[in-house]
Amino acid sequence: MDDAPSDRRHTILVARSPERAEHWVQALDDADIDALVELADAQFAEPGGSPLTGVLGGRPMEFVHVLTVAPADRDRAIAALIDAGWDGREGSTVRPVPATGDILRPLMIIAAVLAFLVFLRFVA
Repeated sequence: MDDAPSDRRHTILVARSPERAEHWVQALDDADIDALVELADAQFAEPGGSPLTGVLGGRPMEFVHVLTVAPADRDRAIAALIDAGWDGREGSTVRPVPATGDILRPLMIIAAVLAFLVFLRFVA
């Protein structure tokens, strides 16, 4: 296997304000962890985000600050953020995202029941 370092980075958290992002970056810097902050479209950066949210009347276009660290620093970064007061909720990227099947299954059941009722209406 190749032992070359990976360019991949792990997203640790998503901050909505530059001040909060700077606070978390400073906490990581104090722990000698190299953090990268990227400005990203909130529709894509947040789990479960969709580009259709703004189009379909959801929240307006918004940007967030995505903090990433090297894979080897992930656990140390989380520990440093917790020591700095991060509760794991604000800006967390680990919220569960429902799978497409979990969303479509109830809709398909409703559609099947409605189709069956329409069928009975015309057969009877």
